[in-house]
Amino acid sequence: MDPLERLSSIGQFGMKPGLFRMKWLMEALGFPQMSIPSIHVAGTNGKGSTCAMVDAIMSSFDVRRGLYTSPHLQRLTERMVFDGKEVEEGELRNALDHIFEIIDGKPSKNGEPTYFEILTAAFFHLSSERGSDLNIVEVGMGGRLDATNILEPAACAITSISLDHQEHLGEEEYTIAREKGGIIHPSTPVVIGPLHMEGDEGRRALRGLLEICTFNGCPTILLSSEEGSEEGMEMLRSSGVPDGRLLVVEGSVKDGRTFARISTAPVVEDGPFADVFQLMDTLLPGDFSTPLLGLHQAYNMAASICLSLLSLPSARSHLRLKEGDRGALNDLIDGSHGELLKDPGTERMAELVREGLGRTRIPGRMERLTSKGVEIIYDGGHNSQAAGSLASTFQLIHPGKKAPMLFTMKSDKDPVSYLANTSKILSSLVITELKEGGMSTVDMARAAASLGDEGFDIHIRPDMDSALALWGRLTEEDSIGIAGGSFYLYEPLMKWLRRPR
Repeated sequence: MDPLERLSSIGQFGMKPGLFRMKWLMEALGFPQMSIPSIHVAGTNGKGSTCAMVDAIMSSFDVRRGLYTSPHLQRLTERMVFDGKEVEEGELRNALDHIFEIIDGKPSKNGEPTYFEILTAAFFHLSSERGSDLNIVEVGMGGRLDATNILEPAACAITSISLDHQEHLGEEEYTIAREKGGIIHPSTPVVIGPLHMEGDEGRRALRGLLEICTFNGCPTILLSSEEGSEEGMEMLRSSGVPDGRLLVVEGSVKDGRTFARISTAPVVEDGPFADVFQLMDTLLPGDFSTPLLGLHQAYNMAASICLSLLSLPSARSHLRLKEGDRGALNDLIDGSHGELLKDPGTERMAELVREGLGRTRIPGRMERLTSKGVEIIYDGGHNSQAAGSLASTFQLIHPGKKAPMLFTMKSDKDPVSYLANTSKILSSLVITELKEGGMSTVDMARAAASLGDEGFDIHIRPDMDSALALWGRLTEEDSIGIAGGSFYLYEPLMKWLRRPR
């Protein structure tokens, strides 16, 4: 059987607990994930955007990169990007064929690996074969037991915590945070999003992550707004982390871009990891921007800059080691940033970071599309936090406006909390159904109706084509449209947009 067909037959939504199969696969492949420095990013929202920005920043430097994200929107090959280009289907097919040979030759006592485990193994194998200097890896779900959690990363991040995948990760933000914190390894620098600004549950989640950082002796960077900076500094200071920095981020959206003004404040001064933060203290204060839209992207931008600066010495040392520079081995172990302060120098490095951020592109996240002159805003986020970001970004771009929304969800999501956060920007709601694993239109309509009279009409169209046709007419009447609730809506939407009408 063709390897791609065999992978598809396994089904991408199957899950099996534990890392036994991944560790077995990695051993059989020669531990390819351990030979390349890596960045590991978890979070309910923002992890994909953060990874994309890291990849864009690192494209400014002389290192080879592998980027692994999920889910794909239209093509399986979207999940693996090497030096800015999707892996070719033939190359992926060969990698999968090799992995299936291993699976068939010596079956694991823990059962056959899942769809995601096989793809993850294929990525690490391909990245090693290609000679990458840095792997940028997005967690699939959670963290502690995710198939990607077989790394020893140069740096990691937890971008945000919100209720999602509760059946696997727990019913509270605190338990979800502890699961995502499972990617934190001893002495590894950790970047944490502004969780303390999300109320009592967010503060409790942050305390849980800081406990893990303290236990593992991890230097920790916490992102915050100016308003939450004093509380953030106190939480960091009292946590006992060996070294800490607070990054104050002020975001704005204008002229189709997101801007971040970043300042740094040492919380634990002259700690054992002071050298790790020297480069950041020198380069980070200032203004940065990205084409990705949304105030939340200002925090993701700050996280991506930190991760890039923290991992760049290891990536460049890896490159030098490949070129035969034996002194690079000591630098790779040491992780010193001193070389980067001299070459290319702080001013040029800041320019390279800004140039890289300007090249960031990621489909399906607050993406602006057009259809017959009508602006369409699509976002694949599917939880209440993502819905809030969509609503606030829409209001920044189009103050005072409302728009018809094409909406659908997977069966395991929460439509009530999502629609509660988007209702203020809706003129009407067109509900449709996904072919595989989708929530019924009746259940989504009940969720919408439970919000009471929110001032928008509800249209139920189980058939996707019928829903798109109705929504298309409504967008033409309002001269604007919104689509979202699931990343799996993207492919049928794009096919419809390309279709002559």
